[in-house]
Amino acid sequence: MTAGKTHNRSFTATQPAPGIGRTFISIVQPVSNTRKRRLIDGVVLSALSVATWAQRIRCCQPCCRLGSASQSNWNDSGMNWTMRRATIADADRLALIGSATFLETFAGLLDGDAIVDHCAREHSSSAYRRHLDGGAQAWLVEACSGMAPVGFSLLGSSNLPGSISDGSDIELKRIYTLSRFHGGGIGSALMQQAVGLAERNGHRRLLLGVYAGNTRARAFYAKNGFLQIADRRFRVGDHDYDDVVLARRIS
Repeated sequence: MTAGKTHNRSFTATQPAPGIGRTFISIVQPVSNTRKRRLIDGVVLSALSVATWAQRIRCCQPCCRLGSASQSNWNDSGMNWTMRRATIADADRLALIGSATFLETFAGLLDGDAIVDHCAREHSSSAYRRHLDGGAQAWLVEACSGMAPVGFSLLGSSNLPGSISDGSDIELKRIYTLSRFHGGGIGSALMQQAVGLAERNGHRRLLLGVYAGNTRARAFYAKNGFLQIADRRFRVGDHDYDDVVLARRIS
C-alpha cells in the first residue's frame, strides 16, 4: 500500500501481482464523471488481465495425463511441463530427446565420431520402436507450452552385469532430461514412475548403468537409493568406456 497526492487530491494505490492488470486507485475526495469513467475502465482492464493470466495457468491442466493419473509442474526457469505414458507413436520424440541429451552430456568427454555413431544406432526412431515393441515402457515429459519433448524414461528387461536372470530385476535403460530443465523436478518424477512400475510388477530390484565419470548423474542415483553392484565396459561408436552398474532394492 502506498500513499501520495495527485492534482491536490489524496489517494491510495494498491499494486497487483507482477504482470497482472494495472494499479487500482481509490480516490478519497469526489471526482468528476470523466475521472470516474477512467477509473472504471482501469478496473475493467485489470479484471480482463487477471482473467487472461488465470486462463494461461489453467490451459495446461487438461493436457496433463499420466495413464490414469496426471502431473504438471514448473521447473526453475518458469516452464510448465507435463508427463504422460509414451507409445510407439512417440518414437520420434524419444529419439530426439535421446540424441540431444546424449550429445550435450558427453560432448567434450567422449569422442565426437563415437557420439554420432552411437546416437545414430541407439537413439534412432527405429531403435525406440523396437524397445517399445519388445515390451519396454516409457514415460514422456513435454513442455506444456507447445508440447515439445524435454525428457523421458525407458524401462525394460535387464541384461546388465550383476542382474538376476529369473526376471526379478528390471532395468532403467534411459532417464534423460534436457539440461535446461535440470532442477525442476523432472528427474525425480521420472524416477518415481520407474520405481512405482517396478513395484507394481513385482520386481525386487531396479538396475541401471551409468558412465563412471558422470558425477552429476551418479549423485542423483545415490540420492535415490542406488548402490553399485558391478562394473561394465560400454561401447560408444568404436570406443569402450567404463560404466558402473547400480541397483536399488524395491522389495
